[in-house]
Amino acid sequence: MNGRRSRPDPRSPVQPAGIGAAPLIVVVLFGLFAIWTLRDAWSGLLPESSPAPITKWKVPDQLPQSARGNLQAIFTPDDYPLFALWNEDQGTAKVRMEVDETGSVSDCAVVESSGSRSLDSATCRILEERARFTPAFDRTGRPVKDTYEQRITWRLEG
Repeated sequence: MNGRRSRPDPRSPVQPAGIGAAPLIVVVLFGLFAIWTLRDAWSGLLPESSPAPITKWKVPDQLPQSARGNLQAIFTPDDYPLFALWNEDQGTAKVRMEVDETGSVSDCAVVESSGSRSLDSATCRILEERARFTPAFDRTGRPVKDTYEQRITWRLEG
């Protein structure tokens, strides 16, 4: 031999054996048996399920709470309605807001007018757009709807 593999003679009645499917079947069956046998040992290492999402706010051992918020920072001098500036309107509007479970204002109504329709409508429009509250909570700690009343004073400087 010269170190090279020779090809079998196709005319010979004796042919070399090839690798058949039997070894592959044995390996697959052994692997399945090993997984089936070890599944109980592995089950403690794998998480049973993902944790449930938090769906409510928890306020432990407290009485129900009303909605809370600070409205001073949401009004700016640029918010003064142009029509009210022309008429030099000033006044205080008392508003009642419905605060939803997320702390947003879902409804606003003027309970006592400032005396100016443009100031009253601007008050509710700005509150509905910008006001954010800490929502109210019931006894179980779930956020609930609530009402919130506030007086907003419009005053011209100068």
